[in-house]
Amino acid sequence: MVPTEYLCNVNIAIDMSGSISRREFISFITETLHILKAKRVNTMRLMCFDTKILFDMKYTLKRHNIQDRINEDLQTITEFGGGTDFMSIFRHTKFQRDEYLIFFTDGYPNGSWGNTRKNLIYVVTNKITSPIGKTIFFENF
Repeated sequence: MVPTEYLCNVNIAIDMSGSISRREFISFITETLHILKAKRVNTMRLMCFDTKILFDMKYTLKRHNIQDRINEDLQTITEFGGGTDFMSIFRHTKFQRDEYLIFFTDGYPNGSWGNTRKNLIYVVTNKITSPIGKTIFFENF
């Protein structure tokens, strides 16, 4: 077991706006599952959004069949495809300073990229760099 001082809490926000393709969405979920399986992750909060929060669920390492559970939970999302409002995530919840917030997106926001904060990462499918946080380019798009 990993010592608790090395465990972290991760918040993942997946862009489900109209510009996100099915291929991008599946890739986002696949990467999310890889993050959850990382030995340092204690809990993961998964949020999906467009101009509003569409889905918000917390998962822990202790849950069995986590991949099946996430896939089942995501089936409850019936309405999506609006614009991309990163601020909807910041308005929806307050994050602890030590928590990571990772956005999966195509990089086309309808305005602000969000609030400057520690441990903010944007994983982007296009070659667009966020003006805040760290940008990682998602390969193969």
